[in-house]
Amino acid sequence: KAPKTIEICYCHTPPRYLYGYPTSIEWQKYWSVSVYALFVNHFMRVYDFEAAQRVDYFIANSKNVAARIKKFYRRDSEVIYPPVDLEKLARPPRDRDYFLVVSRIVGGKGLQLAVEVANNMRFKLKVVGKPAGYGVEYNKIKKVAKENVEFLGYVSDSELVNLYAEARALLALA
Repeated sequence: KAPKTIEICYCHTPPRYLYGYPTSIEWQKYWSVSVYALFVNHFMRVYDFEAAQRVDYFIANSKNVAARIKKFYRRDSEVIYPPVDLEKLARPPRDRDYFLVVSRIVGGKGLQLAVEVANNMRFKLKVVGKPAGYGVEYNKIKKVAKENVEFLGYVSDSELVNLYAEARALLALA
């Protein structure tokens, strides 16, 4: 970058695979990949840390991410939550008989827990999102889900607004 360029990073999270957090593909289960990753990831973390030091200002999307930026990059950040168009949501709800999860269907998002609780407590759960990676997590939770759990896949923005507005609560378990 040019000397007078100011670099601002809006960070959703430091790379999950480098810092021991679950990812959409459980590559650690393959011993050959794990051994390779132990060696390569060390150098990737060094590179990632050095790149983070060139950033002038970090903006985190949550307090949790701000804590990760502090932990892994030793940098302060300002928290600015992602925007929400509240006018779209300002209308009287109709249904309110289900709980909602909106997420990519991957490991580390808490979907397994949400489905198990919905099964045990017998409440309706709607899951918006598509499987990512190889779909391993989706196949796993689809097998245990009972009839009270509905997988909606991708929905349009207008459908999503209605789902948010009419849900009893949003479950954010990641």
